[in-house]
Amino acid sequence: MNVLDTGILTTLESLGGPEFVTEMLETGAAGIADQIAAIHRSAEVGDLEGVARAAHGLKSTAGAIGASRLLAAATTIEASAVGGTVDPGSAEIIGLTAEFEALKRRIAGATG
Repeated sequence: MNVLDTGILTTLESLGGPEFVTEMLETGAAGIADQIAAIHRSAEVGDLEGVARAAHGLKSTAGAIGASRLLAAATTIEASAVGGTVDPGSAEIIGLTAEFEALKRRIAGATG
């Protein structure tokens, strides 16, 4: 699975051109940073609803810009929270930061 789905990027470009893609990626990255921080904060205090809400938002943002791996991780995290279990030390939650760093590198390559 790619960091960014090139099909989504192509669709975004067809909707608004390269500048639109850049704007979507940069805006999306800012939102993703906030959502990941909210997931970490909520998980640390055992706030299942907060984790589920932030993961749901992350799914939306990641899906909109084609961040496939973050979308998959957020889906798993949301399902765990809705199911009543959240482990702040889980591979999915810990891995969010690394996935976000990979996404930022990919965005820099796509927009630079």
